[in-house]
Amino acid sequence: MAIPCVLLTRSLSALGAAMLLPLAAAAETSGGLRLSLGGGYDSNARRDYESVGAQGDGFAFLTGAGNLLLNAGRGQAAAAYELGMRQFFTLSSASVAAQSATAEGLFLLGPSWAVGLAGRGKDRRGGDRDYSDFAANAFVEWATTRALDLRVEAGARRFVYRPLFDYSFKATEFAAEARYRFDRRHSISLLGELGLRYYNGDARADPALDPPPSPLQRHDVAFLAGLSYRYRGPVALSLSYHYGRADSNSFGETNYHHRLLATAGMRVFWELTVLAQAAIQVIRYPEGKSSSPELLLLEDDNQDSISLKLLRPLSSHLDAELFYGLYHANLPQNGLTYLRQVAWIGIAWRL
Repeated sequence: MAIPCVLLTRSLSALGAAMLLPLAAAAETSGGLRLSLGGGYDSNARRDYESVGAQGDGFAFLTGAGNLLLNAGRGQAAAAYELGMRQFFTLSSASVAAQSATAEGLFLLGPSWAVGLAGRGKDRRGGDRDYSDFAANAFVEWATTRALDLRVEAGARRFVYRPLFDYSFKATEFAAEARYRFDRRHSISLLGELGLRYYNGDARADPALDPPPSPLQRHDVAFLAGLSYRYRGPVALSLSYHYGRADSNSFGETNYHHRLLATAGMRVFWELTVLAQAAIQVIRYPEGKSSSPELLLLEDDNQDSISLKLLRPLSSHLDAELFYGLYHANLPQNGLTYLRQVAWIGIAWRL
């Protein structure tokens, strides 16, 4: 857990929630709340490159998460909110506060069809890498059989990167996902995403061109394809592969990456739950240059990583937590290396 705040993957916009308000009175509701606090050590508190000189520091953290589900027959809604704060003891400028919200609402048109609205947002402040990321979309779901379901969605996104506003963008996004369940334990999923991004800055010209062309607004075409397998039994396992590509009219910004991710979770002795994750990512810039590798380090999802988390219940509402994570990235196009280790211990209260 690099930043104690995780962006959930599915969400609901305010318009979708308003659509379902008349159903809320008769809806079945459920939800949960979790608060965690503790302390730990970060070997690279500023998230700098090895060539800059990483500095370690101890920290205290507080996180909170809540979710609410509404089921009113043909109308369903879900919403979640997370808040995370990390305060370093000596490197106070590296302290971070982040919050995210997601929501989703759908309406069943029949036994196999549903339509809905979704939205998500995240805001991160601190550590000289402030950003906000918002998205909203409409979707259609089709359950062809009990084993197969499809989802197609389209929407808009706004990303604001405050340290370098030229890297902020607006985008139109499209996505499709298909999931097939072999039985209640085994399933596979296919995912495809397309984003048309228009940046606030101009595209950089190829330095080999003479004379250089007139400045143009930067625009990228971002593509992602993925395949994943899940097993749910005495051990929860997942394995996924993603290929992503961004084709840019700005010299040095075109890139592609491969990412392999494996996760496992199981209950072992002494009531311990073990959660493990390992990821390998390879990213390449075919033109050999990128002006802002800091963007790759905003989230741990953009790096090689290994993490292990242990949880043990202390009572019906309290858990003890122990975490270790190692994060690494090679940025050969810039001659840079990134390395970070994080360990913490905490107490969580859940309702």
